[in-house]
Amino acid sequence: MASTSSAFHKAGDDLRIAGYDPLVPPNILQMDHPLSEQSEDVIASGRKQASEILRRKDDRLIVVVGPCSIHDADAAVEYCKQLKALADELKDDLCIVMR
Repeated sequence: MASTSSAFHKAGDDLRIAGYDPLVPPNILQMDHPLSEQSEDVIASGRKQASEILRRKDDRLIVVVGPCSIHDADAAVEYCKQLKALADELKDDLCIVMR
């Protein structure tokens, strides 16, 4: 059998990909960037609220909103600040969660 020349590409080749940056495993990220106590409290509170809504102990609606991905950290922080203000305003009827 003749070997395939580099001039020919297989169907699965990434012809327009210049390279790859490997993702850091979550456990490494958690070790490098531990949560503050305030962040842990916010996460625990949000999970408790969501659980109570899903178990119908809280009659609010859960609304999950946010960008599909974040490419601009400053824009994400600004979005989060605006969303937090709205979430506080509507907290009696909605549990707004940023994805």
